[in-house]
Amino acid sequence: MLLTGETIARDQRAAFACFLNAADDGNAEAQNLLGRCFENGWGTPVDRNAARNCYKLAAENGDFRGAHNHACVLSADGCIAGALRWFERGIAGAPPPARVQMLKALNHHPRCAVRAFAARALENCQVAAPD
Repeated sequence: MLLTGETIARDQRAAFACFLNAADDGNAEAQNLLGRCFENGWGTPVDRNAARNCYKLAAENGDFRGAHNHACVLSADGCIAGALRWFERGIAGAPPPARVQMLKALNHHPRCAVRAFAARALENCQVAAPD
């Protein structure tokens, strides 16, 4: 709520501090959100390396969004095989609505191997084809 300003005043620095504390306690979702803060400069200066480390940690600790974000970083670095493994883990761990959202995003990925993975994943889980 602090990050977005829902129901209370928006305070990205306070949100960052909350995510940092929870991430330090091992909360995988907070580790991913901390990565988003570092990537986007929400409540802290932009730090791509810190974001990368947070996403990796979140992914390793089982957060499906962290796995997706870690995979995005890997694919941007050209590590497609590694990215596909993490995309697969993220998709497998995501609840159905998030799974569809993630696959829709992957359907527009610049790498054809990732788009092909998304098409196969859609076929395997029998969800509606992405827009």
